[in-house]
Amino acid sequence: MSEAPASPSPTPGERDLGRSSRGASVLGWSLALAGSALLMVAGLFLVRWVEQGPTPPYLQGDGLEAPGKAAVHERAPKPGNLLRLAGSGSNLPLTRALADAFVATRPWLRIRVHESIGSGGGIKAIDDQVIEIGLASRPLKEREQQLGLVAVPYARVAVVVAANPSVPVRSVAREELLDYWGKRRTHWDDGSPVVVLQREPGDSSHLAAAKAIPGF
Repeated sequence: MSEAPASPSPTPGERDLGRSSRGASVLGWSLALAGSALLMVAGLFLVRWVEQGPTPPYLQGDGLEAPGKAAVHERAPKPGNLLRLAGSGSNLPLTRALADAFVATRPWLRIRVHESIGSGGGIKAIDDQVIEIGLASRPLKEREQQLGLVAVPYARVAVVVAANPSVPVRSVAREELLDYWGKRRTHWDDGSPVVVLQREPGDSSHLAAAKAIPGF
């Protein structure tokens, strides 16, 4: 499927893994509690080691410009044995571990895993041909499906509820959790205030929790 070119020197600060052709790749997943991971791929061949890459300078928001406002992003040339990945931050730890394991047996390959730019950012980056695989933590939206991308489930990641070690409660029932989230309960058993921190509504982790816990 590919030749094994000579190993290029890794650039400091990059995370390397492999290569692919545009046939449209997107890698995504829906986190635990009811999500499914997807990987949109076209034709890929992978790389050498995984270093951390700089955050790509594209897309903010949901990852797609409004109709009639096509953004133009200049594509920098890349080595033929380099695969670039970017997208949802939820996917990064597992994806980097997979990249490390893959390139460990393919020393001529390189995979660059960028910092989080969000699911929409990863999808947009693939459409702009500045990466080969996009990471998504949700299914493709209808307008994204029109880009000709292919989504392939590949993993599940847990969404958890965590508390500071100082919290006097060791476990809560689902109904109690909803009361804390809905601010119907504002204090712990010892009288200390409950401060709820959560992902923004619409975030894939938030949606996964809402699907698993009705009323969340």
